[in-house]
Amino acid sequence: MTRIRPGDRLLEHWEVVSAHTGGMGVVYVLRDAEGNRAAAKTVRDELAGEPRVARRFADEVSTWVSLGEHPNLVAARGTYEVDGRPFLLLQYARGPTLEQLLAAGGPLLPAEALDYLLGLCRGMEHAESRVTGPGGRGVVHRDLKPSNLFVTPERRALVSDFGMAKSFGREGSLTEEGIGLGTP
Repeated sequence: MTRIRPGDRLLEHWEVVSAHTGGMGVVYVLRDAEGNRAAAKTVRDELAGEPRVARRFADEVSTWVSLGEHPNLVAARGTYEVDGRPFLLLQYARGPTLEQLLAAGGPLLPAEALDYLLGLCRGMEHAESRVTGPGGRGVVHRDLKPSNLFVTPERRALVSDFGMAKSFGREGSLTEEGIGLGTP
């Protein structure tokens, strides 16, 4: 498997700008010839051949795609395969994460905190109201934290990272009760 580095081409017309590695995945920031940006998420190189990880990523992709568009959720733009490896193309979230914002500027003003909390609640209300198939009751994020909430230049909260989400009604999900996952 070829390692992907900044400057490489990915998903046809996208150039890799940077890579950000998480617990099980890596997110590549992409740019096209017109300067448009997107993000592409896949499984980390060293975990790409593990069936359990592949199944978890497939669950994440399915969940994220099922959410559709919402102004407070990072939107899924499509799925792709490159050299047998699945990728989820995502909306590029302009702006820092709430974690970065807090680290740079300290505590939020109460009105700012309320605005971000309301955006988070609107996004989660949308996710939890989505029917995810026969008997489905929606999606619960299960990993809400400042590093998974982006703040756009317009000061709008965008929820990201549905890697630990639970889609109710989906049998056999690897994110079931009793399985430890995510950031401790």
